[in-house]
Amino acid sequence: MSEKAPQKTADSVDSTIEEDFGIDEDSDLEEDSDLEEDSDADEEESLSIEDLEAAVARGEDLREFNFAGAELHGADLSGALLKEANFAGADLDNVDLSNAVLTEASFAGATLNNITLNGADLTEANFSGAHLNDLDAVDATLLEADFSGAAVYDVDLSRANLRETIFAGASVGETTLNGADMHGADLSGATFSDVDMRECDLSEADASAAAFHNVDLSKANLSEADFSAASIQDATLDEVKGDGWWLVAASLRQVSMKNASLKTAVFEALGVEDLDIQGNELPDGFAEWLSEASAAADADAKPSDEDTKGDG
Repeated sequence: MSEKAPQKTADSVDSTIEEDFGIDEDSDLEEDSDLEEDSDADEEESLSIEDLEAAVARGEDLREFNFAGAELHGADLSGALLKEANFAGADLDNVDLSNAVLTEASFAGATLNNITLNGADLTEANFSGAHLNDLDAVDATLLEADFSGAAVYDVDLSRANLRETIFAGASVGETTLNGADMHGADLSGATFSDVDMRECDLSEADASAAAFHNVDLSKANLSEADFSAASIQDATLDEVKGDGWWLVAASLRQVSMKNASLKTAVFEALGVEDLDIQGNELPDGFAEWLSEASAAADADAKPSDEDTKGDG
């Protein structure tokens, strides 16, 4: 056909289901004729969860399917073929999308609660402004996905492929990124609180002006990563690999950075308080600078003679 077929939607009439998924065409034509004569023909019937699950079970290609603004609760769509599907503004709850193909799908502004995405392919998927809560996405592929401005809470992204993924301005809390590949990711301005990032690959990532509070980055790869103006507090960075790690104008408070490889890291204009660097390979002169900075901080913390006299 020369004309593009209309996009399938989650509230299409039954005739659309029949046409797309192989139900008898004769009965379809008869029903369409009846609907044209019926005064209530304009009222559409919604696509049921059972019909959708049946289509997925048959291996139907549901690419570009439109779920925009829809409520999708308690559906088993594991293994579904949903490339470029539109879930923008949708409400998904207790949905199984494990091993689904969701490349270039849009979840912009959507709410996802209690969702299973283990092993799913979400390459270049759009989660900008979305709210994600209680998700399992272990071993998922999220290459170049967009989470900018998203709220990500209690999500398991262990060993996920997050290379060149965008988290700019996102809020990430109580989430697991253990062993995730975040090479080249954009984390600028994002907030990470109570996050497990052990053995995470953040090489060449942009984490400028990002905040890391109560985060475990033990054995993470921070080589060539940009943490300029970042805030790192109550964090563990033991045994990190920091070749060429850029820490300019950053703030480190109550940070353990023991046995790390930091020989070629760039430390300038740091704000430092209670930094443990035992056993580190450090840039030349950094240990001396840290000792002087710590002494100066201690001196600032002590009351001056005038203050003491005034108190008396």
